[in-house]
Amino acid sequence: MQPIDLGIISGAIIGLVGVATTVGLPKRFAPLLAIVLGVGITALSAGKFTGALVFVGIITGLTASGFYSGAKATVQG
Repeated sequence: MQPIDLGIISGAIIGLVGVATTVGLPKRFAPLLAIVLGVGITALSAGKFTGALVFVGIITGLTASGFYSGAKATVQG
């Protein structure tokens, strides 16, 4: 996977988690959903499911969660 792919996946995760929280997902589950989506989308985009891709998916989900949290803190603070 190329770094640009991971950036696009992170953006998609932020959007999907935002939609999920809008339709009723409790906000405390948003990071968990981001990790699950990160693993799933990364595996789907690579076309295979390996241990290394699970790790990359977890990192991608955590990155998306951190981007959202940082942007929210910047806007509010």
